[in-house]
Amino acid sequence: MTSRERIEAALSHWTPDRTPIFEYVLLPPLADLFLGRPHVGDAGRFAAWAVNASDGNLWPVIGDFLLGCEVDAYLEIDQHAGMELAPLKAAYGDRITFFGNLDCGNTLSFATPQEISRVTLACLEAGQGNGGHIFCVSNAVTASVPAVNYRAMVNAYREYCQVPAL
Repeated sequence: MTSRERIEAALSHWTPDRTPIFEYVLLPPLADLFLGRPHVGDAGRFAAWAVNASDGNLWPVIGDFLLGCEVDAYLEIDQHAGMELAPLKAAYGDRITFFGNLDCGNTLSFATPQEISRVTLACLEAGQGNGGHIFCVSNAVTASVPAVNYRAMVNAYREYCQVPAL
């Protein structure tokens, strides 16, 4: 296992909590330095969008992670760690655009094409209503994803959008 893989494995099981360390050490850099600007809330001044991205279970700090940092979107929704799109949309969809929620590390890499089609359609349904959703994988499509699985995801998306399959 590489160093990066060990770090990613550790973070995938880490759940931040509302401690003084989070509130005074981790949150200010997210809010004030995230995009190299004085404050993420100033993004509108620069005609830019601010997007927070993080793997892991963020439920204990999700309000600060999204609203406290004044971001426009959330990327890398880690379904494997318990982050589900439907409850995120219900709670924050009127203020935050969500990217993703198709698990790449497990589902897209190891599920059957039929299961991937089912999960893709479920993700698209969960993303409907109450604000924005941009369908994508939770992180990145890696070499562990068989071409047949990627094609199943793309074709399920195309079916949902009423576009002919590839």
